[in-house]
Amino acid sequence: MKEPILSKSNEEGTSEKLDRIAIALERIADALESDKELPEEEYEKSVRFEKPIVEVPSEIKSATAEELAAELVDFAKKEFPDSERVYIPKVSQLFWGQKNISKWDMPPEIKFKIEKAEILAGNFVDKQFDAKREVRNNEQLEKEKTELPSLVSSCIDWAKEHGLNRVTQADVYAFLLNKNIDILYQTKRSLWTMTNVAIKSKL
Repeated sequence: MKEPILSKSNEEGTSEKLDRIAIALERIADALESDKELPEEEYEKSVRFEKPIVEVPSEIKSATAEELAAELVDFAKKEFPDSERVYIPKVSQLFWGQKNISKWDMPPEIKFKIEKAEILAGNFVDKQFDAKREVRNNEQLEKEKTELPSLVSSCIDWAKEHGLNRVTQADVYAFLLNKNIDILYQTKRSLWTMTNVAIKSKL
C-alpha cells in the first residue's frame, strides 16, 4: 500500500510551523546560555501555540439550556432508575461523555449553556426529591398520629417506673430508645407534651 502523500500546501504549512518552532527554541536556548530572561512579550510569542478548534455537535449548538437540562434529567432517570436521589454533577459527566464532548473544550458560549443546563437539571431533581420526601413524611406523620395515644400510655408507665412526675424531651428520647421506636420529630414533640399533660392530670 502506498503511503498517503501530503499536498504541496500542507507540506509548506508544516515546514513553516517547524521553522517557527525551531526559531523559538533557538531564542530560548540563547537566552538560557546568556543567563538573561526573554522579554515577556518575546517569551509569549515563543511558546504560544494555537488551541485546536473543537467542533461543536449540532445537537448541542441548536438546543437550548432548558432542552439539554430535560434531556439530562431523562438520562439520569433511565440510567439510575433505582436511585432515590441522583446527583447531577456526577451524572452529567456520563451524559456528556456518551455524546463524546467535554464542556471544558467547548467555546465559552457553549460551556455556559452546558453549565446552565446542569444547574437547571440539578434544581429540578432536588425539587422532585424534596416533594417526594414531604409526601412520605406526611404519610408517616398520619400513621404515627393514630399510634400516639398508645405511645403516650406506654410513656406514662415508663415514667412511673422511673419515679418521674414529669418528663423532659431527653426522657422521651430515652423512652423511645429503650423501646427501640423511631418516630418523626413532630411526633416526639407531641408525645412529650401529651405525656406531661396526662401525668399532671393524674397528680
